[in-house]
Amino acid sequence: MKQIVQIFFCLAAVTFELVSQDLKITYNTVTKAGSTQKATEILYYSSRYQRINNEKTKIDTLIDYNSFISYRIDHKKKVISRIELEDMIKIKKQIIKASEKNVATLNEARKKIYEIDDKSAVSIKKIGSETILGRPCDKWSITLGKLTYIVSADPSIHSPVSQDVKEKASPFNGGSTIPMLGPILGESFFKFWTEISKINGQLKQELQMPMGTMNVKINKEAIKIETSPIQPSIFELPKGYKEENLGQKIIEEMK
Repeated sequence: MKQIVQIFFCLAAVTFELVSQDLKITYNTVTKAGSTQKATEILYYSSRYQRINNEKTKIDTLIDYNSFISYRIDHKKKVISRIELEDMIKIKKQIIKASEKNVATLNEARKKIYEIDDKSAVSIKKIGSETILGRPCDKWSITLGKLTYIVSADPSIHSPVSQDVKEKASPFNGGSTIPMLGPILGESFFKFWTEISKINGQLKQELQMPMGTMNVKINKEAIKIETSPIQPSIFELPKGYKEENLGQKIIEEMK
């Protein structure tokens, strides 16, 4: 369950993936899934990099849009795990191939837990507006079966990067988890995530989703926005950590 919940911690990163100036956003997150967990995330964005630091888990993610490599930095274990874009695409193809053998089982599970199947429609509605940290935001509701996502976003944030670069980097959106889980969670869920990722400038989010007999609720809200230039050292990998090619490791394990 923890891995599924962590998927949605990445959604803000999707919507700010490449912005017109350096940007640092600090978020408070509250996750209710049986117990209540609080955390602080700091998101850094430049024209080349995206980094998310989680002060509670001590696990950071870094994406380099020049080399198209995603890094997972585990400060507790002192391990840097990297996945290259080409490997991400290979892994997704393998998952699609494997999931095709279990279509009936996966569909039944999705119907039971989320009341959705691949034909379920995603509903997107603008439900109002609000001001967050002095920024006017549009408020949206995206629903799919029992899944509900409420978001307030500043639409004035735009990307200076060419569309072809963004499209090439799209497998990294949401970290690495969502694109790989798409075939397992189903086409309708993937549409749900895609609609969420289209909303630029997300500053406040509320996700409600069933997980077995439990209803998971995640709230995330920006508490500080800074637009001053970010020091290059922020995007550097820590020295002295063990490095592993996670992409190749997963591919070998899937053979």
